[in-house]
Amino acid sequence: SRKAFVTFDCTDLEILRLLQQDGRLKNNALAAQVSLSPSACLQRVRRLEGSGVIAGYRAIVDATAIGARFEAWIDLTLAEHRPDMLTRFASLLREAPTIVAAYQLAGPHDFLVHMVGGTIECWNAARARFIDEGIAIASARLSVVIDPIKRSGPIASPRTPPRLVRSVA
Repeated sequence: SRKAFVTFDCTDLEILRLLQQDGRLKNNALAAQVSLSPSACLQRVRRLEGSGVIAGYRAIVDATAIGARFEAWIDLTLAEHRPDMLTRFASLLREAPTIVAAYQLAGPHDFLVHMVGGTIECWNAARARFIDEGIAIASARLSVVIDPIKRSGPIASPRTPPRLVRSVA
């Protein structure tokens, strides 16, 4: 779902940058780093949360530390593109615990799926589930991750914040 644009200034963008680096940053420390009072900073954070700009907070888990040694990106093309088929397939993607991200695409493939699990058997199980649910996959191109160079990082703002102009008296 698309959110309406929220008005930002440089301070809001700095708050977002800092919280993406450390979501557990205490309000007093955050306020000091952006030169605001703690109450003004908390008000801005709550506005960013309430508007959906800050969608949530979570722990980042090292997959290999918990035994997930198989990671792959899969380009999938479905044989059928009926709306009900696409909706059902999207639901299956959301429900699969080893699928950590999935995107519907425009281009040569219909979906890009990011899968993390113990072994390649997680892909075999997902594929079998798709078949059991009547999803016909025309093609699947599996790319196994050898070495993750950069994991999901902070999202840079595509907007240029307004410049703050101080008058000189």
